[in-house]
Amino acid sequence: MVSHHTQIQRYNRHYCKAIVTGLFGCRWQRYKQSKDDTPKRDIAWIILLFITTAFLAFWFYFWIMSTNNLNMINWHMWTTVGQWYNWHRLMLIVTSVTLLYFTILVVLAFCHVGLGYQLFLHYVHRVVVVLALAGCVTLVIVVHSVWAQGFRLQRISLMITGPFLQVIAVVVMTFITWFVAGQLIILQCAWQRTCWLGLYVTVMASLYISPLSITSPCIGPPEDLPQRPLLVAHKGASALAPENTIEAFRLAASEPSVIVLESDITISYDGVPFVLHDDDLRRTTDVASVFPDRAHLKACRFNMTDLKRLSAGAWFTKKDPFGTASSLNLEQREMYANQSIPTLREYLQVAMETNKSVLFDITFQQSESGVHPHAVDYKQRIVHDILQSGINHSQVWWLYRDYDNTENFTWVSSGGSAESLVSDGIHIVNSNFKMTWNDIRDYRKHNIKTNVWMVNSDWLYSLYWCMGVSSVTTDRCHYLAGRERPIWHFTQAEFLLLWILTDIFSIIAVIFIFVIQRKRHRWACYHPETISLQSACVRMTHKHQNYTMKEKLLLTAEGLQEIDHSCVGVMTASPSPDMSDTRRTSNGIVDTVVRCNSLSSTSTVNTGVVVGVDTIMCHTSNRRPSASDVIADNGSNTSFVNRMSGISSLSMMSGMTAMSDVSPQTSPDTVVMKDDTSVAIQLKDIDTGLST
Repeated sequence: MVSHHTQIQRYNRHYCKAIVTGLFGCRWQRYKQSKDDTPKRDIAWIILLFITTAFLAFWFYFWIMSTNNLNMINWHMWTTVGQWYNWHRLMLIVTSVTLLYFTILVVLAFCHVGLGYQLFLHYVHRVVVVLALAGCVTLVIVVHSVWAQGFRLQRISLMITGPFLQVIAVVVMTFITWFVAGQLIILQCAWQRTCWLGLYVTVMASLYISPLSITSPCIGPPEDLPQRPLLVAHKGASALAPENTIEAFRLAASEPSVIVLESDITISYDGVPFVLHDDDLRRTTDVASVFPDRAHLKACRFNMTDLKRLSAGAWFTKKDPFGTASSLNLEQREMYANQSIPTLREYLQVAMETNKSVLFDITFQQSESGVHPHAVDYKQRIVHDILQSGINHSQVWWLYRDYDNTENFTWVSSGGSAESLVSDGIHIVNSNFKMTWNDIRDYRKHNIKTNVWMVNSDWLYSLYWCMGVSSVTTDRCHYLAGRERPIWHFTQAEFLLLWILTDIFSIIAVIFIFVIQRKRHRWACYHPETISLQSACVRMTHKHQNYTMKEKLLLTAEGLQEIDHSCVGVMTASPSPDMSDTRRTSNGIVDTVVRCNSLSSTSTVNTGVVVGVDTIMCHTSNRRPSASDVIADNGSNTSFVNRMSGISSLSMMSGMTAMSDVSPQTSPDTVVMKDDTSVAIQLKDIDTGLST
């Protein structure tokens, strides 16, 4: 005889919800996916998560903007650790990966809020949060001590990125509004709702009006856009050829936009001025292989004959500091490998042949006094070579005013008031990011030219273009020479249009979100006299997490996931109800009942007894659980309440409603169905489970 089994229950697997709670709090099982209120300690971790994510977002922005100075950052790390590597790229990759990780956690946190789940951040994530936050704080200290100008650069960048950051912030906050609105609507306490709503409105209003604080030189009439800045080639075309070599200077001089060749000058042990940026030779030459026992010495301890034996270009193709060496052909690689350290006169000869000016720093250190044979007269030797080279004195941009025979040079200052510079006969200012927009405008009024270093990125070049600087010092002269306009330049009307449209669309979206969320929750009544049913959820306290699996199946909220929400209702006691929504037990405890009478589905309770899932009864009690409470029937309706101590629980049976009184003939452990159906359910002690 073949028996046919009919499936009376189907277990729906919610994979997306399991992934959300599993990845965030390692709660992969349904009974662990609590919908209790989040404890304060977990809320503190969530706040720490958001703070760390914001910190990482700042560092991601920092490294993106600092691409302008990637070679300077790598050089600083070289002087610190003695190892040349693209440290900027490493920091950018690490920050990007970490920010992506935290962004996923933040998205999962919002998903928890949207689904009504308890926010529990797993301990592994907590460790990562602490480590990331400590790393961010440490990085602030290190960067401030090594490269404090980096933070100044970030403030300057807001002039070019400010309008777009405002749009991004408004879009993000508009997206978050969906979750904020849902939580505000279900919040029971009026004063808390008012406070949170006030905070939300304040944040949104601040974002909406933030463009009022944006001051950018790239906003104005097109006719007010200044001329494109000219270029000063930093150590030659150092992004395309080995820095401070004759080939780098010739390559830079071939670009018409380049007006000055910038370099660094020191002096050899036998008194010959030569071109080199670093104090020693290890980074830019092969001194370690040619003179291994002298590689650690400073460059000024070598005579010119030994310096000429070193290759000043082979390192460029190996270390590829700007990521351009891969495009070199074999002939170029061989030519660069044969480059030697140029003398000052060779450097000046290139400038004379190409009719370019020169600008250089003297890097010889005063610490060599008493050790170096030319520690006293090195200044005079440098000036002597300049005068003997035959270069036009006006082509020499001179930064030092305390030398003799330099009165015909073009004096350059690092800053000062425009009036004092004019009185001293100085008409060029060479400065870094500390020169402000107001300073530049003041210098322009007094016909003083301005040069800013270092400028390698499009955004910074465009910003100083809009400010009106005369020239910029750059490693990427050929790249910036190809830019014909700033990356953006808005008229006042275009900027206002962008601002107003962004705010209007956001306001419309926010209103629409609040309306939708209100409609989604219109069926629920949120006040202290009733029990909140969020997403047909049963809220369990922490002490019930130690229940057996059978008890968890009885109490878990997920059993209600398949219930038709249209049949769920909340009823409160009324003066003259048709059917009482409350009943008083023998010990005077009042039980609140939520009922609904539409048949929706069936489920099997432990031993195979079929129970209709259509009536939901929410019940609270302050005593320890008895085996069960029995509710008598009304006609064809019979109801059953499972009473649990100190919690809200749900029991479901088909076609059942609550009655005011229990029939005295009915056993307190039995549900009786008066249609003579021979089915009885007996709930024994809570520790032994349910049996039939």
